[in-house]
Amino acid sequence: MTEGSGESVRLGRLVAEHPVVGPPNRGFTRAALAVGVLGVVVGVPLLVLGFSGDGGSRSNFVVGLPLGIGLAGLLLARIGADGARRARDGEVFALHEGGLVHRRGAATTSVPWSDIARVRDTGRAGLLFARHTGRDVDCRIRLRDGRRLRVTGFTSQAAALSEAIRTATAARP
Repeated sequence: MTEGSGESVRLGRLVAEHPVVGPPNRGFTRAALAVGVLGVVVGVPLLVLGFSGDGGSRSNFVVGLPLGIGLAGLLLARIGADGARRARDGEVFALHEGGLVHRRGAATTSVPWSDIARVRDTGRAGLLFARHTGRDVDCRIRLRDGRRLRVTGFTSQAAALSEAIRTATAARP
């Protein structure tokens, strides 16, 4: 595997470019953040009150529910923010006949198909909020030198890119 934008020429003709576009709905990320903050603001005092005084007077469910919802909201907001950051950084996957070029910011990595050790797509399109968290496609690419690349649902036409990578690496000698 080689670094540098000039190396992509050795990979053959450009087939397609797939930029990371981030979450499909930025409002979902904002709403998740609001729910997360509200849940933590309400949940932490309830948790403190639940452990003080009479231990049997409050249900653990009532005490833990707002905090659990808040933490889940913060997690969803973090995932959405990460996808938005990757899009802002200008991350792009360029599919060539002979390999893949990954660009993020000023760094460019050219990966011939022979340098890919394993490709697994563990995406779950039916999962709750999968499209909003980029989990509808989760293609993990392990390179022979140990480095890893990841294509998520935040990438434009991610399912087609994942399929093309899996097909190309399966067809190599």
